Amino acid sequence: MKRIYYFIAVLSVAVLGLASCTSEEDSLFPESAAQRLNKSVDYYHKLLQSSDKGWVMQFYPSDGSMGGYVYTAKFFADSVAMASELSFTGTDGEAMDPGTIVNSKYSVKSEQSIILTFDTYNPIFHFFSEPQGSEDVDGYESDYEFVFMRASADEDTIFLRGKKYDNNMVMVKLKDSSDDYISKVLQQDINIAFAPRQEMLVDGKSYPVTFDSKQFTYTDVDNNNAAVTTPYIYDTEGFHLYSPITVNGHKYQDFVYDETTGNVKSTDGTAVIPMPSALDQFLHSKYPWMFQATATRHDMSDELYTKYWKANSYSSSYQFRYAYIGPSTEDSDIDDGFENVISFYWEFDFFGYHFPTNANYGIGIKVEDEAKGIFSFTGLGEGYGYYGSTKTAVDSFVQAVLAASPYQAKFNDGFAKSEVTFTSIKDPGVWFTLRLNSVLE
Repeated sequence: MKRIYYFIAVLSVAVLGLASCTSEEDSLFPESAAQRLNKSVDYYHKLLQSSDKGWVMQFYPSDGSMGGYVYTAKFFADSVAMASELSFTGTDGEAMDPGTIVNSKYSVKSEQSIILTFDTYNPIFHFFSEPQGSEDVDGYESDYEFVFMRASADEDTIFLRGKKYDNNMVMVKLKDSSDDYISKVLQQDINIAFAPRQEMLVDGKSYPVTFDSKQFTYTDVDNNNAAVTTPYIYDTEGFHLYSPITVNGHKYQDFVYDETTGNVKSTDGTAVIPMPSALDQFLHSKYPWMFQATATRHDMSDELYTKYWKANSYSSSYQFRYAYIGPSTEDSDIDDGFENVISFYWEFDFFGYHFPTNANYGIGIKVEDEAKGIFSFTGLGEGYGYYGSTKTAVDSFVQAVLAASPYQAKFNDGFAKSEVTFTSIKDPGVWFTLRLNSVLE
């Protein structure tokens, strides 16, 4: 009997203790889980609407292999006005330039966590998440629903993560208008990536770098020349890496453009990505250097233009589009050792279908005197498509350009070079201009 009384007594104490603990826990969380979630929903909903100019969204679609893109978003009670640095085509086929504002719906809701969801279709944002066909339902594997992770103490920054694909996204309160911010971002793209920057200097040591499709890659010469690649996004000062990199003991994530030198520097100044010389920009350009001439206008000597425009006589069916000096993309030219070519391009249009053809002539480019800007062009041989009627149409121009070599080069002012005029030293009456952009438009 004593044992039974003892058991009952112990059980009573345990029950009382459990009740005490439960009461203690209740006092720690005076609100229910549902109440706490609803309170968080209300907090983030109001925070989104609190920025007068809206927010910058740093968005990295897919696995980051496409780089990062800037969106702006001005939130109202249940709608959002969004713009992007990208250009898009609307559902009606209308072209939308960078900065075009498109309105759609959004909501903040609670599930297991607090979710920001863009409810209705927005062509400039859902582009990366919408299906690309019946066999590609995931599109670019990007999110349109995001989990609120936290807000900064000053509530100027919100950190989110994609609900399905875990894409990290950061939102920062705008200080400029959406249009001004996007314009500055597009300018930084030109400032930083237009010229073929090839090295980063850290503590006097050179590390090869490339900027390609919003991917920043540097070669770690201290670690068996391992290539390190991370996506990046432009901001108003320069660019921001998705993940920090460590180079020679220094950690870098943000770089700024120096308007006085054209160089790009880390925020602490220990890393410099210099602006290439005019010579390097010409020899290593990402884009072809195009001759400037049409049927009505030309930026070359009359003698050369007469020969140049004979390219239009190649065929009555094919229309001559342009010619350029630059690297060949044809395997046969590369196999023949033609690093650069003079290339001519024609196109046959048939009920909306385009049938191109081209003819290439291999050339060597040599810098005779860098200080004076003297270049020479030498012929290496007939390349891809350079035979028959194409050769007949263009060979007189090619041979005239080669015969007038060497040339004095004069580049445009400014750090980034996009135009150069070559004037023959043998005969200054022979000259031509090349540009990295459209042909006399």
